[in-house]
Amino acid sequence: AKLQMFWQYFDELPQPWVAARDGSHPVDIWRRVVSTPPMWSRLEIPLPAFDINWEGGGLEKCADSVQVGMSNRYPGGAPGGVLSTGKYQEPIYFAERPELLVLLLISPSLNPNEAVVVSGARQFGASVGIGSTVRAVQGGATRTQRQIALTQDFMQVDALDFRDPATPCQFSEVAIHRELLKLYAGHSCAVLRKP
Repeated sequence: AKLQMFWQYFDELPQPWVAARDGSHPVDIWRRVVSTPPMWSRLEIPLPAFDINWEGGGLEKCADSVQVGMSNRYPGGAPGGVLSTGKYQEPIYFAERPELLVLLLISPSLNPNEAVVVSGARQFGASVGIGSTVRAVQGGATRTQRQIALTQDFMQVDALDFRDPATPCQFSEVAIHRELLKLYAGHSCAVLRKP
């Protein structure tokens, strides 16, 4: 299925609207490192307003949103995820939007205090299902899916794997501070996109 989605991109590449980026939709990449963690108990910054609309058929279909990949510290899934056997959220997302593959070259692994945000990656492929049932949609992404994708940012952060015995307990202060720091890095980066 992923290979079919990649081929969708290469099939369309010779078309002028794909090959020529006129500057109106560049791919922007921000890698944010937080060198000094905030003093969480002293912060008086209000949380942003969130608008969740389920009418559109799921979070992946929401325009003007930040899509978060958080299963792994390697963009695109475990080492080789999107280019290997990965068949869940991030590898599928990268296969649908091949312009995200540049992250594999410039962002080999995220540290606990960093995040990456990408804006402007176009969607070419489309899929249904997940895991062993994932299938590429014949003909690729619809016009609507492509338009929505241009309004979405992709944020790569990684959550702790609490199945690993060496990981701090899930609600320990160490684990909570680490997860807060990771999301702080990502969300402070996500506001850089111009609407």
